Amino acid sequence: MPPCPPRFSPLGMPTPQTQEPVMGRPSRYPPPLRAQAVAEVARIRPQHRSTWQAITTVAEAFGMSAETLRGWVREAEIAGDRDRHLRREQQAELRRLNQEVTRLRQTLRRLQDTRPRPATSDPRQGATRGADSVSASISPSRRTTTRPSHSTPS
Repeated sequence: MPPCPPRFSPLGMPTPQTQEPVMGRPSRYPPPLRAQAVAEVARIRPQHRSTWQAITTVAEAFGMSAETLRGWVREAEIAGDRDRHLRREQQAELRRLNQEVTRLRQTLRRLQDTRPRPATSDPRQGATRGADSVSASISPSRRTTTRPSHSTPS
C-alpha cells in the first residue's frame, strides 16, 4: 500500500497519520453529573445577581472548576437554542401543512359539489336518485297515494 501524503496542522506542522479514530481525553465527570450541575445552575440562577455568580456557587458545591461548568452551561444554552429553532421550524411546517390540508379539502368539496350525479341507486339511501328526482318534480296536487282498502267482505 502506498504511503499517504503528509497532513499538516493549522500551524503548518506535519500531523501523525493513524488509521484509528482520534478521540479526545475522557471526561473526569460523568454525563449525569454534568447534566445535574447545569440543571442546578438554571434552577438557582434567579437567586443570584449574575449567571457567573450562580455558576461559581454550583461549581464550589460540586467540587469542580467554575470555568468547566461555564462551558457546559454554554453548551446547554446553544443546544437549547438549536432545539427552539427546530421547534419553530417544525411549527412553521405544521402550519404550512395544515393550510395545505384545508385547501385540499376545499378543493375536494368543490369537486364533489360539481360532479354530475348518476341516476342509479345509492346504497346509502336505499332509493334511486332518479325516482327521487321524478317524484320531486311532480306537483303536490298531482301526487296521489293509493291506500289499500280495509273493508271486510260481507
